[in-house]
Amino acid sequence: MGGRAGECVANVNNEHLDLTIKDRSASRTPAALPVLLPELAGSKAAWAGVETAELLQRGCDQRGLLDRLAAKGIRHVIVPLNGASEDSCLFARKHVDLGLSNTPAPITLYDLAHRDEGAFTRLKFMLEAARSSGLLIGLSLFDASPSVTSGPFRKGGNIQGATLAAAPSSPVDEKLFATLGSVVDWICSAVRGFRGLWIDVFRNASGTPSALERLLCARVAETLARHGDDLSPARLGPWIAVRRPDMLRERHSAQAAPFDISRDMPTDCPALDFASAMWAAESAAGTSESDFIFQRAPHRQPALLRFSEHALDGARSDWLWRAFFRGYWPTAALHVNQASDAPHLNTLAAIARFSVVWAGRGALRPYPEMLAPMHESVGASMFAAEDGTGRFFAYFSEPAVNGLALALPPGFYRFYWFDPYSDTIMDRDEGVEGGPRISIPGCMDATAKLLIFEQDESPDPLSVW
Repeated sequence: MGGRAGECVANVNNEHLDLTIKDRSASRTPAALPVLLPELAGSKAAWAGVETAELLQRGCDQRGLLDRLAAKGIRHVIVPLNGASEDSCLFARKHVDLGLSNTPAPITLYDLAHRDEGAFTRLKFMLEAARSSGLLIGLSLFDASPSVTSGPFRKGGNIQGATLAAAPSSPVDEKLFATLGSVVDWICSAVRGFRGLWIDVFRNASGTPSALERLLCARVAETLARHGDDLSPARLGPWIAVRRPDMLRERHSAQAAPFDISRDMPTDCPALDFASAMWAAESAAGTSESDFIFQRAPHRQPALLRFSEHALDGARSDWLWRAFFRGYWPTAALHVNQASDAPHLNTLAAIARFSVVWAGRGALRPYPEMLAPMHESVGASMFAAEDGTGRFFAYFSEPAVNGLALALPPGFYRFYWFDPYSDTIMDRDEGVEGGPRISIPGCMDATAKLLIFEQDESPDPLSVW
């Protein structure tokens, strides 16, 4: 490294991110941009997060688990209700021994007419712990997947004989609507007054929302509006998360969550590369890829991209970063206390911490133009994004020890080689002038995964490429 970069190496090798938070937060941010990250209990919360039912397990130290996640930087947790985890189901139940030789254990049979008070007690304590820890909480009520094999709505899973397999696409069943509506009422009553909380009626739903989904979302919105706890423009919930803006009447629009939940990473095509999987997620959401990518980032809502339990493996570790660089906030269904999911948990935590300090000005969007001078060597291991307000980012799956040729708009920039997992600036330099081909020295430290540019001063309007 030469110039100022060489002089700074010794000083910045141990420079941690928390030492520069004040400087990053004080940097120029256009006043017209909306607040991208909500603030709870004095801390900003990134939308990147985890989905886990462990918080409602009997015997779980809820406060301890939430505090551990918050210490990592993860402040957004989605809790799937009425799914495979028996302790997260809200209905009363009993265990029935069928007396069959091929049945290794009693099955769980649910009564949809009565609720489990123990589950609601655990839910109440979880919400209180989340409030004190300053976490965002999402409650996902029902699994709309057509292949549900567990939980209260599996075939033969309840004494009423109700299932959700065909419900999202069939005419509204009045008895089923009454049952699900009761759950909606129970939840709305339990979450009244909580900030930073949202409700999702159907997870794993795709395509055009059904009449049942619309009715249940309207019921949540109407109940929350009736509570009327906070109607300020910057309200922080509770919200109803809908997959289409037109699902709510105008008078209930204030209850809509300020993000899009319509995209899920598919799990039934394990051979897909990221681009194909992303296109499948966009198609299932009913929105064209170009409509999302080419919207101006500061004028669109944050969009979650939800990875189910089987959508990630070791070979797809960088998919979370790729999703983030395409303007999405990745969330993943993980077992927080299992070592096998620790790498994905650490990646989500790194994205969340990075978002708060470096990418809080606006939603990211792809910026392949940055890598244009290296088009022959750019592959799946390198991708770039920008935030629309003067910051540019490049991610490297493999160490970038050799020099780079990049393109940036006219202006002067400072850049940083950054390790997002240790929150450490590995190297930096200032006074880089933008242009169609600029040379950047590589970083000898293999942990430097990110290259960050930010404008050092306003670009000269007379500069030309």
